[in-house]
Amino acid sequence: MDAPVLPPADKYINRELSLLEFNWRVLDQARDPTVPILERLRFLCISCTNLDEFFEIRVASLKQRLEIGAPAPGPDKMTPQQLLDEIRHRAVILVREQYKLLNETILPTLASEQIYFLQRADWSDEQRKWLADYFAEQVGKRKGLQTYKSTCWSRDRERVARRTPDTLLRFRRI
Repeated sequence: MDAPVLPPADKYINRELSLLEFNWRVLDQARDPTVPILERLRFLCISCTNLDEFFEIRVASLKQRLEIGAPAPGPDKMTPQQLLDEIRHRAVILVREQYKLLNETILPTLASEQIYFLQRADWSDEQRKWLADYFAEQVGKRKGLQTYKSTCWSRDRERVARRTPDTLLRFRRI
């Protein structure tokens, strides 16, 4: 039996690159000024979490393919190394845009609504105690809680691994 004739490589959409494009569409929802600000923050967080999972699963499997010596290209004719290079290029731009949106738009807009993300150095002793107690009693006891995943919010994975709080929100009643 003859091998099937496949369409040309340019007719294929790469699964991994397609997922990155999907994350751009989620980020576009966070950029939309007609969407309420807390919803925009939620879309930004979804974009960040999706990107974390993308690297944990998709990129890890590509790296595994390289390690076991399976450099054969897919139907789109991209080798695993070419695909990893393209993913890195696109992901760097995506993460840069996530931070830009967070720091230049979302946080200032939240602050204008009197919603603040306090840095650890700005916490009062009372806030530190409340947050530590809340985390220990409510969050830390949740069954199956392993880590808090978010590219945007935490670069210090050791602190996350110890399961300690890192962010405190303060809302001012109007």
